[in-house]
Amino acid sequence: MIDWTNALVVAISGIVSVFLALGILSAVVSFSGWLFAYSARKKAAVQQSQQAPAQGKTVAIH
Repeated sequence: MIDWTNALVVAISGIVSVFLALGILSAVVSFSGWLFAYSARKKAAVQQSQQAPAQGKTVAIH
């Protein structure tokens, strides 16, 4: 005879674990995207700050 209680528990725990794994994966992907965007913004700010003084020197010559 099939033990329906155990079968139901196994099925529900499997479904819950799949959605939990997908949620964790989604959070990791979102955090990685935020980290890459933050790094790109920081890199662009550093490059812009390095270019600004050089441009200022060439304009200031009279």
